[in-house]
Amino acid sequence: MTVHRLIAELRKLPPESRVVVSGYEDGYDDISRLISVCIAPMPKPKPYVGRWETEESGEPAIFLFGRGRDEE
Repeated sequence: MTVHRLIAELRKLPPESRVVVSGYEDGYDDISRLISVCIAPMPKPKPYVGRWETEESGEPAIFLFGRGRDEE
């Protein structure tokens, strides 16, 4: 999803709606921070691994952290 599409989808919602991410093992957490990263498609990803990996020459992306992932 691109920032443009995310903004368009968020505009459809009440502005006081909470935005959350998956919790560490279960449930949901608030977004605690975001960082800029560069990513590229992962060759032959396993079903339990994300489709993208960090790649210095990859495309720019924004990574949203939840409370349980702050230490990464």
